[in-house]
Amino acid sequence: MKNPKTTLLSRRDFLKLTGTASLGLALSACGLTPVPTATPRLTSTLIPTNTNTPTLTSTPSPTPEPPTLRSVGERIGILFGTTFDETGDSNGDWYNPKFQEAVRIHFSIVMPEASFLPPHYGYQKQMNARARKNRTRISDAGQILFIQPGLWSEDRLSLKNSSREQIIDFAEKRVRHLFQFVEKVSTKAKPTYMYLLNEIFWETDYKGGDESDWFNAEENPYFAVWGNRQIIEAYLMYTRIAKEMGLEIGKDYRLVYNDYNTYRPNAKVRKAAYEVDRARTEIAKLQGISPKDVLIDVGMQCRFWYSRRPWFAIPPPTEEQLRQVVRTFKQVADRVHFTEATVIGANSQQQIMDTLRMLNRVAFEEGVASTTYWKAMLPLGVKDPDIKSTGPTAEPLGLFDSQARTTDAYDFVVRDLLEMSAAKK
Repeated sequence: MKNPKTTLLSRRDFLKLTGTASLGLALSACGLTPVPTATPRLTSTLIPTNTNTPTLTSTPSPTPEPPTLRSVGERIGILFGTTFDETGDSNGDWYNPKFQEAVRIHFSIVMPEASFLPPHYGYQKQMNARARKNRTRISDAGQILFIQPGLWSEDRLSLKNSSREQIIDFAEKRVRHLFQFVEKVSTKAKPTYMYLLNEIFWETDYKGGDESDWFNAEENPYFAVWGNRQIIEAYLMYTRIAKEMGLEIGKDYRLVYNDYNTYRPNAKVRKAAYEVDRARTEIAKLQGISPKDVLIDVGMQCRFWYSRRPWFAIPPPTEEQLRQVVRTFKQVADRVHFTEATVIGANSQQQIMDTLRMLNRVAFEEGVASTTYWKAMLPLGVKDPDIKSTGPTAEPLGLFDSQARTTDAYDFVVRDLLEMSAAKK
């Protein structure tokens, strides 16, 4: 078949058309109709015949995990933890898989209550293995093992009538034993936390106010051998033994001086702050380093009794009082931690929630490094069997039920943290 009369295009127009259209369209624009030289025929294909018609299916998007104290805390810079009674007598059965899973999901820090006391050393390897196993869940660092009580004034019960040499030997053996459970960690991991000294400053005559005389009781065995150099000598002992074992402070472990009645401004807070500051200064001189390189943290025990308060405990703080103490300790310590946090004798669940919110707000706004609850898993309606002669040391916070499932109260705490973080941006 003959083509009709052609239409002449300039070279520029032809190239413009061929750049944006098929060759057939370009030729048509020139008045030309392409003519096939032969009738095309289907040839055998090299593609194998598939008798089953493939069905395209969409890949479902993974359901995001709900926020937890662990995931939110690690994102905003507050590590949340809980103690638990690994003997299985108290706040849920540690050997119950549901309990173990809940601890793994919801907390960055695990603090055994009994394992590191001499009568219960048998539990340590099991607890340490559990913490190590979970090292890659939310972050590269995984869970932190928090060892307590370290060297404790209550060691006097084991050291009654002991000589100076016997007390120092006891301390040396205790510290060496504890460091067996501290692992060297990678650069991305967090170090093990350890109480350096626990409850070493005592009151002479506490009458319920914020002001009283504080001293190191002669019954405190470490005061008996070290006097007011307790923090200095304990730090030097810990770091010497750790170095012998190839462990580095700040990288593999952190040392926390921990004490009670330190959540309201008082004489004990001033005494503790003075001693921590003095220890860092003197140790720096001995080692020829800067005081800021002497890594001593402070742990503020936050056991708040609203009623049934034992004779030795001060009332719960106001938010401003708590802030003042955190600021005082942050001036002298490397980091500050809220430890053993619990609410006892509250008049309602709302009072508990208000208290937890105060702790979280102060921790977030003042830069507290961690908050470890005392028995956070204790279910509602369950009494803590660890009742001292002075009364209970913990009551349910209402965050978990008897099946280790989170409650509305838990969701409120997590949501409140998210709102605090969002408001700061």
